[in-house]
Amino acid sequence: NGYQTTDITGVASSTCYEYDTWNGTQWTTKIAASCLGEYYYRSKGNGNWTATGSWEQSPNGTNNWTDATVIPTSGTLGITIQSGHTIAVSSAVNSPNCTVNGTLEVQNGGSLSHAPTYASGSTLTFNVGSGNTIGVDNFWKENAQSGAGYPYNVTVTSGKLSVDGIDSHDEHLFMANNLNVASGAELYLDMQDPDEPWNQKGLTVGGDITNAGTITMSSDCHQALSCDDFTNTGQTTLSSLSNGGDLYITGNFYNNGSSASAVNINGRALILTGNKDQTIGGSATGTYEIDYLIIGKSGGTVTVEHDLLCDGEGNGNSGGGAITVEG
Repeated sequence: NGYQTTDITGVASSTCYEYDTWNGTQWTTKIAASCLGEYYYRSKGNGNWTATGSWEQSPNGTNNWTDATVIPTSGTLGITIQSGHTIAVSSAVNSPNCTVNGTLEVQNGGSLSHAPTYASGSTLTFNVGSGNTIGVDNFWKENAQSGAGYPYNVTVTSGKLSVDGIDSHDEHLFMANNLNVASGAELYLDMQDPDEPWNQKGLTVGGDITNAGTITMSSDCHQALSCDDFTNTGQTTLSSLSNGGDLYITGNFYNNGSSASAVNINGRALILTGNKDQTIGGSATGTYEIDYLIIGKSGGTVTVEHDLLCDGEGNGNSGGGAITVEG
């Protein structure tokens, strides 16, 4: 029916303290205010990064998890977005030692201080809203093929994701699994490197690309796009540049758009590689105009299930070299 106040002396500001309180029913672990950020954090469920209710905190990252009293800071020892949870970022936040097992959702205005490590099965989602544009920032790091900044799945849900910082032969983006572009969303590729060979791959997708929205290469996009299966139900337009901006696939090519022109090869090449069987097909009406078809396989067969026109006349060329078989 009352409380007692006790002054504690002799403490140091550089030391983090933990203490327990009793409310008459149960003990509760508390953390001294001077070191609130110097703890481990994990998500409680779906929420926004900047809401304390989105997090739990622990002194050791193993047990003694309690409701967070502040959000992660620059001194945080570790951050985990748990499997099945979605944490949204809509402003600049501190993200040291962050691991994503669930979904990290990037909203308009969101940015991270440090690139996260993405576990198998996790998803990086760009959901910035119609009319808004965002870059990859620290969410997805150039040249990372493991560890921090190397996403597993990537989804563009709304708005425009612009990949425009790739401008050298030694700058590339990689991801482990599937890339999805939702209806109404756009992936814009402006990966420039005009002084290097035409076969540079600016974005390598370890799994499949499924496009229900828009994938567009700028007219200056020199580097290529690479994936396993490529399935289009939206609109895809490759670069009109004369020396780059091709589409490499190791799996199947399906155009299920409104017409054959829903995939505009735009004078560039569709390049089939790898050693497994591949199919060129889809339900789009009309004849696929694939200016250059290159089959550079180490094994397997290619099955064409749709009418093709390969005339080698892209980018003002007079024809020739329309179909190249290197296998």
